[in-house]
Amino acid sequence: MTNRKDRERTVAFYEIVSDKHERMTQIDWPKILAGLFGAPIKDRMVRGRLRTLVGQVVTYQETDHLLLGKVKDAAEWIEQVNFEDGSIEQFNSAENRGLLETSVMCFLPYGNIVGMIRGSTSAPGSNALAEWINGIDILEGEVDVRAIVSKSAMDKIQKADGAQTMEFRVGTSKAAAVADANTRLGRTIHTLRQEYGDAKITIIVDVPKDKSYRRAHRELLDDVMQLAAITDVAENARAKLTYFDATEEAEAESVNLMQERITAKRRISSFDAQGQLIRNSSAVGAIMTVAAEVEHALRLAVDAIDR
Repeated sequence: MTNRKDRERTVAFYEIVSDKHERMTQIDWPKILAGLFGAPIKDRMVRGRLRTLVGQVVTYQETDHLLLGKVKDAAEWIEQVNFEDGSIEQFNSAENRGLLETSVMCFLPYGNIVGMIRGSTSAPGSNALAEWINGIDILEGEVDVRAIVSKSAMDKIQKADGAQTMEFRVGTSKAAAVADANTRLGRTIHTLRQEYGDAKITIIVDVPKDKSYRRAHRELLDDVMQLAAITDVAENARAKLTYFDATEEAEAESVNLMQERITAKRRISSFDAQGQLIRNSSAVGAIMTVAAEVEHALRLAVDAIDR
């Protein structure tokens, strides 16, 4: 018998910005989703270099949301087990069908914020959402999707004169997402993956305190800004920021970006009392409930406070 125990999952929030990482006016996501509802699969599918993504609009309480799936590689060895007799057999999907790893995504009516629950660690995340939006060509320009951290943390980073240290750790299953980013951090991860394969990677950069290294401090601060945007794939992300006073003496302040993310844990029901699958609607309900609870913090983080 399969285990139907409900699992606790993370509700995370992201901001959709331009490909130049600039904030945009609020996009009419309900109109876009309504236009995709019932559209043929060719209009909802993106065949990328590394993956194929398929989006489907799901409606919950008269509001449209997005179910984004990543097609599993047909070449993967997938077996199925019979829990009654213990036998294991090869799994063959029917013709014109495929297996998906899915995430549920809800677009909020302010700040171009999307709330997300991933169905598994390898299910579509922020990079996949950006790739899908850009791939189906629904907007005039391309976008990026970045993790949201608290306003207080971003204020510290933006007011800093530089960064003295940065520490970043990423696991094997998430390193590819970082390596694909066109940033110095991404290029570093890409090189390390080429040299060492699927390894857990930890990067620690420590710049000397001396003021003669101020340029290096400023450059490292740029990396910290990039790090803040990808905390969703990190196992550790922290930095020591530097602030120079009138006498050119440096003061340091530490920031743990993992602790500054706006997230919540919620238990997601997969089946109702009659045994019917309800995980997608349960996920939508959890995302919208958490979004209401942390609305003020989200609005502050993306500068969407009602004036």
